Amino acid sequence: MKKYFTIFLILQFKIFVYSQHAFNDSSTDKNSAYIEIYSDKGELFGLSDCNGIVSRELDNKILSSNAKKITFVNPSFENQEMSLTDFKITPIITLNRKTIELDEVIISKKHKILNILS
Repeated sequence: MKKYFTIFLILQFKIFVYSQHAFNDSSTDKNSAYIEIYSDKGELFGLSDCNGIVSRELDNKILSSNAKKITFVNPSFENQEMSLTDFKITPIITLNRKTIELDEVIISKKHKILNILS
């Protein structure tokens, strides 16, 4: 029984160690791609992939850094800052989409007048 318990603990530890981080859009709850991750010193750690997932290598680079805070940047979303300790315990990071209010636009068809020479 002790042997099975030890194996169970080892498997749980591996799952915990290999957990990855992902980015979601708060309005659609879908993954957000290509999020830039910066340290508090302005150093670019890297980007999430096309599915909004942080690779294990990038995850390890962030977790082994001396940064106290990290910032997530993408032109479509508001910048979000998070402490490294919060990053460690938050597997899914939700970002808020930037909203841009446009002035009213009127679209109409413009008739073109053709002159035919006879």
